[in-house]
Amino acid sequence: MRKKLRKFCPMCGKEVEKLTENKICLECENKLKSKKKKKKNSDDIIVCKICGKMKRSGSSDWFFPSEEDIKEAETKGFKEKTCDSCARMLGGYYEAIIQLRGSEPFLEEFKNLVINEINKSKEKNAFISSIERVRGGLDLKLGSNSIAKKFVRKMKRNKKVEIKYSKKLKTKRDGKEIYRFTYLLREVDENGKRKKKKR
Repeated sequence: MRKKLRKFCPMCGKEVEKLTENKICLECENKLKSKKKKKKNSDDIIVCKICGKMKRSGSSDWFFPSEEDIKEAETKGFKEKTCDSCARMLGGYYEAIIQLRGSEPFLEEFKNLVINEINKSKEKNAFISSIERVRGGLDLKLGSNSIAKKFVRKMKRNKKVEIKYSKKLKTKRDGKEIYRFTYLLREVDENGKRKKKKR
C-alpha cells in the first residue's frame, strides 16, 4: 500500500513527509546552503537565504547573480536576508491556482511542466507558494498570474488536456478590482472525453 505523503516541495515538486521552516524540502534546503559560503563581513552585497538572488545595498532590485557576482560575494563577503518574492512565498501569497485533475502520470507530468515554467521565468513573483493534494488531483498556487496564463496558453495545443478558467474578485486597490484566477486542466482521451477512473 502506497504511503500517504501530503506535503510537496514548491521548488522541486517532490512529495515528502515534512518541509523545513522555509517551506521547502530538506534536499532543496541543503542544495541552497551548499551554494553559499558563510563569510558575512560586507553589507554591500545582500543574498537571499532562500532562493540565492542578490541585490546591492541601497537598491530594491533583486537579481539572479552571474558567476562574476558570486565570485565577488565570496571574496568580499555578504549579508543574508529574505528577498521580497520569497517573503511573499513564505507568507502564502498567490495570484493564481492551477488545478490538475487526472491520473497519477498526468499529475506528475503537468506538475513538472509548471515547475519548469516557473524556473525559466525571471519575473518578480516566479514561485509556487504551495502544492496541495486534493480529491482528484493537485492544486498549485502560483505567485504570478501572468506565468500561469502563459503556461495555460501553451497547454491549449495539448490534446490530452481540457482547460477551464474562472476568476474571483479578491479586493479593490486604488479603485481597481484585483482578481484571483483559477485554471482547471483536466486529463482527457484522444477524443477529448474525460477519462474514467479505474476502479
